[in-house]
Amino acid sequence: MLLQIFCTAKICIEMSDIKTVIALLCKHLDTAANVALKPEHFRLSKFDKKSDDTVRALWNALYTLSCYALDEDQENVKFDICIADKFTTVKLNFAYLQYTAVNFYSLLPSDDCSSRELILAFAWLLGAHSVLKDIVRKKIASSNLGREYSSVDISEQDVSESEHLPSLNAQINNIMHISGKINHNMKGITELVNEKIKLTAKVHATSINASGLPHLSVSEMALTKRLSVQNKDTPLKDEQILHELHNLAVMLDTHAKWNKKKHIFFDWMITVIDEHKKCRASEFTQDNQNELIKFICLLRQLTKCNLRNLKRTSISTKKSNIDWQYASRYLRTMHNATETEDWMLETKAHLEQTETELEEKKKILTNQLNELLSAIPNCIEA
Repeated sequence: MLLQIFCTAKICIEMSDIKTVIALLCKHLDTAANVALKPEHFRLSKFDKKSDDTVRALWNALYTLSCYALDEDQENVKFDICIADKFTTVKLNFAYLQYTAVNFYSLLPSDDCSSRELILAFAWLLGAHSVLKDIVRKKIASSNLGREYSSVDISEQDVSESEHLPSLNAQINNIMHISGKINHNMKGITELVNEKIKLTAKVHATSINASGLPHLSVSEMALTKRLSVQNKDTPLKDEQILHELHNLAVMLDTHAKWNKKKHIFFDWMITVIDEHKKCRASEFTQDNQNELIKFICLLRQLTKCNLRNLKRTSISTKKSNIDWQYASRYLRTMHNATETEDWMLETKAHLEQTETELEEKKKILTNQLNELLSAIPNCIEA
């Protein structure tokens, strides 16, 4: 009897925990990605109950989250530009993210009994690609707080010669000029970094233990100073900054709580998988088969187009940035006077070295022959 009571109490506690965690997940999705999911959607999805609202909400959530994940893993792949159908875009995103559940790709947009398959794809996206972590990181990097501590992104650019420098002296002078500019810029950067460090340290030292924090950041100090100096209403820009920082704090707090309790959600997803195995249909319907075939054909066509575009891009890049190298050195030197001169000098030096070695060997051979000739009379006399 006591064991039964204990098991019942344990089940009740677990049910209470999963409800709390799912509510926390819904809040996190709303604050981080503006995804509107409710705990009721998860409950209905577990048992695959018919609900148009649940299926629609899950498709929208998968669309938003898969676009974030695809942008993180495959930056050059974009399907929402060329395909107007949101459902097909979601399937293509999951295909490129290597989701292997075939049932998912056979789902129809009008199917209101597909919520369990959608929630399985949703959980896979959270677990396999850590999409919520990536969203939080991007939100912080694009906020005022992130911009203060971020470094300047210097994208790689193609460096092409502005003018043809055939002579060696001109090339050396150009290299020395560029080296001087780089040294000057490096000194300027070092001075600016040192000045920034001094000013930041001064701000940190001034704001020690402010509001119970170790110190304030530069942007927080500037905002506090503006708010304390101005006696009038808070400017609109400062209100926006305060609102953004508040939302950021809520998102970070929710994300920290989710990281501590997300294992409860994934344990609950195991029960969803068990339900899925029990009620799993043995065969697809004809409509599901047609949908799967249509999606596979579309995926193959898009993959072929991407491969052809990749080939064209790589070939055009090689033609514009890289000189073709001939197999024959003679053909290479025909288009480069400097290399011709170098080749002639190298050949001349090699020829002189060979002639010197031949002269030395000739002298050695002559000495050996003289020794043999001088030894012949002695041999005859003997």
